[in-house]
Amino acid sequence: MRTRLSLFPVLILAFLLLAGCSGKMAVINPDRIFEDSEAMKSGMAYLTNLSQELQDDISASMEGSPGRRGPSAALQQKVSEAQQRYSEEQQRVMGQVNDLFLKALETCRLKGRFSMVILKDAALAYDPATDITRKVVEEMNKTPLTFSPPPSATVSP
Repeated sequence: MRTRLSLFPVLILAFLLLAGCSGKMAVINPDRIFEDSEAMKSGMAYLTNLSQELQDDISASMEGSPGRRGPSAALQQKVSEAQQRYSEEQQRVMGQVNDLFLKALETCRLKGRFSMVILKDAALAYDPATDITRKVVEEMNKTPLTFSPPPSATVSP
C-alpha cells in the first residue's frame, strides 16, 4: 500500500506537467546516446589507455624494489597519485562528453521544435516517432572530441 501512495504524487505531478505542456514532446534514451556516440567511445579509449599507462608505471616501480615484503611508502604514494589522476581525468572526460550531449540535445530540441524532452524510461507511453535518440547521437558525432592529458599531467618514468 505504501508504494501506491508514494507513486500517486509522482503521477499527479507528471499529469500536471503534461497538461501544462502545449507543445510537442520528445523522448531520448541517454544510455544508448552515450554508448553510440563517438565522443564517449573516444573518451573511454583514452581512459583505458591512461589506466594501462598508470598500471605499467606502478608495475615498473614494483619491479624496482624486489625482496620487499610490503609496499613501500613511495609505492603507496605512487598508487595514490595514479588513482587521483585517473579520477580527475575521468571527471574531465565525462564533463566534456556531458557538455557535448547537452548542446546536441538542445540543438535537436530546437530543430524539432519540441517544448520538452524526457527520458524514455520516464514515459508511461509514447509514439516511437518521438524518440530522438538517434538524432542526438548524430548531432554529437558532428563535433569530434579528442582527449589527451593536460600539459601538466605526465606519467613519471
